[in-house]
Amino acid sequence: MAVLYGSFWLLASVTEPFYLWDSADYVAQAEVLRGDAPPSDDPAAATRRPPGYPLFLAVLFAVSQSPWWIAFVQSVLGVLNWLLLFDLLARFGLPKRWGWLVAGLALAPFQLVYPQMLMADLLFQSLVLGAVWAFVRYVLGGPSGWLVGYNVLLAVAVLVKPVLMYFWVPNLVLLAWVVFRREQRWARRWPVVLAFILPAVVLGVSLVNEARTGYFHYTSLKGTNLFTHNAYRTMTRAYGQAEAEALMTPIEAEAAAIEDFGQRETFKEQAATRLIFDHLGTYLALHTQGMVNFLLDPGRYDLYAFFDGEPPSSGLTYAFTVDGYAGLWRALRAQPVGEVGLLLLLMAWNGFVLVASLFFLFDPRMPLPVRVAVFVLAGYLVAVTGPVGSARYRMTIYPLMLLAVPFFITRVQARREGAAA
Repeated sequence: MAVLYGSFWLLASVTEPFYLWDSADYVAQAEVLRGDAPPSDDPAAATRRPPGYPLFLAVLFAVSQSPWWIAFVQSVLGVLNWLLLFDLLARFGLPKRWGWLVAGLALAPFQLVYPQMLMADLLFQSLVLGAVWAFVRYVLGGPSGWLVGYNVLLAVAVLVKPVLMYFWVPNLVLLAWVVFRREQRWARRWPVVLAFILPAVVLGVSLVNEARTGYFHYTSLKGTNLFTHNAYRTMTRAYGQAEAEALMTPIEAEAAAIEDFGQRETFKEQAATRLIFDHLGTYLALHTQGMVNFLLDPGRYDLYAFFDGEPPSSGLTYAFTVDGYAGLWRALRAQPVGEVGLLLLLMAWNGFVLVASLFFLFDPRMPLPVRVAVFVLAGYLVAVTGPVGSARYRMTIYPLMLLAVPFFITRVQARREGAAA
């Protein structure tokens, strides 16, 4: 594992993939936190990213502002994530074999690529995996303090990426079921209230943003994603790119003419919502296909981002947005044979991991609360990602999905041995 991460870290000194689209926002906000730059006058830019990852960068910048230094720290963090996964497996009594784990890492390009970039995905994965690890410690008989750690790590995670901002609802139900199932006395059921730490953090940041901009919101990305990704992709699928632009451009112009930030964001969100509901069937098809992509995407974009520095802007993703899987297949056939072979191999591996994960939900060797917790967390992230589902977003739950692989393999082997006997 360390060799794989180290190899990509050394390669990064040659390819220099350190900055992707989101990186500029993170660096700018880190400079504001360090006092090296004034806050942005643009309310949307100032509140686009929650403060977690910029703060992480600001701390590391105190040592060096070299992106190679950031990549080194994140690569070390990536190795620690896999050691944590291995510790989870050991706690469930599985054989100590590293081969499948290293194979799982080698067949997941995003796991090796994004630690080399100034992107929040690796840190977010670490916090979510750490939260699950703490949850497992409680389920296996540990004290309630482990649930404190679980909920605190989730609250820190939402400061890194806003995708968890609504997770407190299923988490509250999950926590109530797990605690009430274990604790027989009411006095010991207090950990259920810990589920409110996450929404309290979201509320606090939203109030700060309201004080800064006059508009109560957690992140300006919400409106951007709803309008640019969800509504625009729906219109593109329904009418094609030219007509989609003809429909969306006047709305953008009307929104830009609104001076008040809160009113402008509200207008865009309402317009996007109206377009989506007017084409609900098309949107639901896109959303469902995005969920499939979340689980199976081989990560072509990630490899291009690392090795070429210029991810394809109108390649397979564009073909899929316009024509669905038929367009994706036509675009794939036009790629070099070697690239197609690699993508099919990675997709086949992703399919295998997905099958193993589905069987994992019903494997009695794993405690039921752990299986349910992993399913709830993974299901939530798959569902909320929607039309923009891609390999990078799967990175958050990939270690948890990989956790199912040795269970699945040993189950298959046991059945084969039983059949042979």
